[in-house]
Amino acid sequence: MLHFKVLVPVFCLVVFSSCLVYATSEDITTRVNVYSPRNVYVAWAVPEGRVGLPGTNWDTLYYLTVKDPSDGSILFSTSTLARTNVTGKDLTQVALLNVGVGAYNFYIKGHQSLTRKLSNVSLPSGLSPLNFTQPDNSPTFGTVRLLAGDINGATTSPAVMGDDVINAVDLGIMLSHLDQADPSTRDLRPNLNQDPVVNSVDMSLLLNNLDKEGDR
Repeated sequence: MLHFKVLVPVFCLVVFSSCLVYATSEDITTRVNVYSPRNVYVAWAVPEGRVGLPGTNWDTLYYLTVKDPSDGSILFSTSTLARTNVTGKDLTQVALLNVGVGAYNFYIKGHQSLTRKLSNVSLPSGLSPLNFTQPDNSPTFGTVRLLAGDINGATTSPAVMGDDVINAVDLGIMLSHLDQADPSTRDLRPNLNQDPVVNSVDMSLLLNNLDKEGDR
């Protein structure tokens, strides 16, 4: 937050970032929020239980949310779904409009998984990576995984991509697809490990996380 004292003899227009200050010949004291660009990208976010060699089957639909650590208020949320690639990355930059320098909580919600939180991530100016395989956003690849099993909802937008709890609703969906073939490995949402069939392996992943909820 910057403080400006503006004293001008005639009408003028002063522009600071996205804020406009209109000044007349009066002595004016005003506050102006000035934000420089702040972008983030997903360095890694890995769903649990995927088959195949590491870094070859880790893609997921997802969205991001940014919250204030002090009161939990939402400062930013992506309005559309994005997708990581098979290495668990999405290098597409997300512009955090109206989010200033500071420390924030970042959340990722995958289309088959519970929300995963990164706490008190320092956000400077410029570009910052988000590493959801580490609990503290450290830069090296880690062991934290997105917990599988939240498979209810239409998955067409962030608002209808699961309820962030794994319960009987998800179990019923899993049972209704059990033993169904999935040749593309990505057509059936209950196919948690993304192999060619929904089977007991997917069921085990879900049951292991039964009654778990996403990070808040």
